[in-house]
Amino acid sequence: MIPDLRFYDFEFNLLHIAHDCISSIWSSKFNDIGTFEAHFPIKSDIVNALFDKKYVVAVQDGKQAIITGVQIESEFVIFGRSINYLLSKKITPSFEKKETVSNMCIDFVNDAFKGVENIFCNANEESLEKFDFKKETYSLTSDVIRECLEKCGGGHNMEFDVKNKRWVFNVLSGHKVPYVLSEDNKTAYDLTYTLDMLSFANKGYLEKQIEDDGETKTEWVLIDNDATKTGIYAFYTILSSETEEDAKKDLKSKEIKNETALTVKELKYNKDYFLGDTFTVEYEIGNFKKKTEKKVVGIDIVYENNLMTEKPIFEEVL
Repeated sequence: MIPDLRFYDFEFNLLHIAHDCISSIWSSKFNDIGTFEAHFPIKSDIVNALFDKKYVVAVQDGKQAIITGVQIESEFVIFGRSINYLLSKKITPSFEKKETVSNMCIDFVNDAFKGVENIFCNANEESLEKFDFKKETYSLTSDVIRECLEKCGGGHNMEFDVKNKRWVFNVLSGHKVPYVLSEDNKTAYDLTYTLDMLSFANKGYLEKQIEDDGETKTEWVLIDNDATKTGIYAFYTILSSETEEDAKKDLKSKEIKNETALTVKELKYNKDYFLGDTFTVEYEIGNFKKKTEKKVVGIDIVYENNLMTEKPIFEEVL
């Protein structure tokens, strides 16, 4: 059976319970904003209950999303984003801090939601190392928190706490789990491995405007992620970021992509493993064999035809 969906307003009042969901897709992220989509019969009661409603939260089997749109065609379709989406609607002014990542993130959230009394933050003090972190421009709070947590390999989420009627921000950290994912030991199937270096670059040039004796001149700055790669091994790109700090992040995003896709069998999300956890993954496809460590940076959960499937999204552990 597909679990019921419950819908609440931002004051935690129950608006509607839907029993007739055709299918739903939940995509959760370890350190980013997830997505949600659900389909209902066109004559479902949910059409009148939610069609013109704003500031609505959907809850299904523990997963939560803020509704960001609806569509009526042959079916009634709801679209949403994980509760982390709220952070993308807040602004963090320029700052300069030296603090633990967890404490910095809590400060960013408390400042962004100033005046909201039912905000609660859970710290994670597994990493007590202090970092220097500076932003010279105003930024979306979601971007600041994501970048801050990347410094220690951490993640975050926000929860819609119906029982206690509060919004909860959590700093997350993953752990090594004692499972090996492979088709041989029947913990995974439909396993694919992809290496993509189409957009790869290890060096880039950033255009900057500088003042020289009252005149504005153009200067090109080299951003180099790997000084050991020269000659034929130097792969360049043009960077369009506003600052050198952002240009370094832009160049880092152009690293070679190693992607693993598989469907988990026997193991259950939020029971046997969580976002941020690290697995050993073994591939044996034809004559190709590989054993590597992979971090769960997201998960796609699909409810359809009275079945539930979950597919973790992995990132190479460097």
